[in-house]
Amino acid sequence: TVTVGNACIWALGNMPIQEGIVQLSVLKLKFKENHVQKTITNALKNAAKRGGMAAEEIDVVSIGANAIR
Repeated sequence: TVTVGNACIWALGNMPIQEGIVQLSVLKLKFKENHVQKTITNALKNAAKRGGMAAEEIDVVSIGANAIR
């Protein structure tokens, strides 16, 4: 359901380590629906802000992690 999906995205966005950011980036590649993309983007922005990272840094982390997968 949407509620469970939102809860999962929230949990990944609030993880204290970069793995949450990596997993959100993977999800962002898999889901193409606009509302899901928006929710994931917001979670990534919040995680970056909380971790003191710039948006560009999240892109670098995401690209590096996705290249490994």
